[in-house]
Amino acid sequence: MVDTIGFQVKVEKGELYFVDNVIKAYEGLALTTVVGIEDEVGILNLEVSAGTKDDVLEILKNLQKQVKLEIVAGE
Repeated sequence: MVDTIGFQVKVEKGELYFVDNVIKAYEGLALTTVVGIEDEVGILNLEVSAGTKDDVLEILKNLQKQVKLEIVAGE
């Protein structure tokens, strides 16, 4: 069994679908779960392996250049 590392990401409600699908486009990189929406902010949970953590962080940091995105847990 592979140990996973959890990330929680907050993103504007209108960009939640986009961010979720960008991560899903990298098949096998992370398991994504849309938690819900609070005050117009979407919450997305990501489960990654130790081997994909750096790649996922790089993708998230690049996405921050396009959308308002905050990594709130797991960094």
